[in-house]
Amino acid sequence: GALNPIYDPATTRVGPNGAIIRTPFEGNIIPANRIDPAAAKIAALFPAPNASGTLNYTGYVGEKRLDPTNVTVKVDHALTGAQRVAVSAIFTDIPRLRPDTALPAPLTAGNLQMITAQTWRVNHTAVLSSNLVNTAYAGYNRFENEGGAPDLSTDWPQRLGIPGLEGIGFPSISFGSGYSNIGQFARSFSNDHTWMAKEQLTWIHGQHETVFGGEVRQNMFDSVTNQT
Repeated sequence: GALNPIYDPATTRVGPNGAIIRTPFEGNIIPANRIDPAAAKIAALFPAPNASGTLNYTGYVGEKRLDPTNVTVKVDHALTGAQRVAVSAIFTDIPRLRPDTALPAPLTAGNLQMITAQTWRVNHTAVLSSNLVNTAYAGYNRFENEGGAPDLSTDWPQRLGIPGLEGIGFPSISFGSGYSNIGQFARSFSNDHTWMAKEQLTWIHGQHETVFGGEVRQNMFDSVTNQT
């Protein structure tokens, strides 16, 4: 179809009929000296079209990498005929790469995420008598979640010549009018710690069972986000 004219904003003026008018660029091409240097560097990163039509670039969108690893270790030991102790640990790693647009990095608006978690438990069970059993627990949970732009190998604000941006990720740029965003500058890190201690005494009397006990938990959550 016909090209949409690209108007020169520097020629904005009021026409004879009072309407705002502008003059199109000659040849419908913006002169190189009118293009911001940072914008020119960003435009040079766009690949050549590989499909026909208006949506003329196709690529992978979705979960490109989601590869969880889980390791569980448990040791159960009888100290005596009336006492047992168990120690368990669970380690989890979940690396994830999710492109949200078909464009390649660093233009893709996606997320590179790494989740790591640890769970530790120590249980001690003691048979105090024929109708009394005491169980003590202690545990620790650690959950880390780090996410950011798919490409953090380059200091993009410095390379593009955009002052005032912190961090090294490619800036997030929105176009509107139905066009996909590019870049994903946000970078976040959260760390969640939980300590717990629990003890319970079970009393068996006749056909009844009564449990006494208590639990204490302490939680610490740290979170840092860099968004521009």
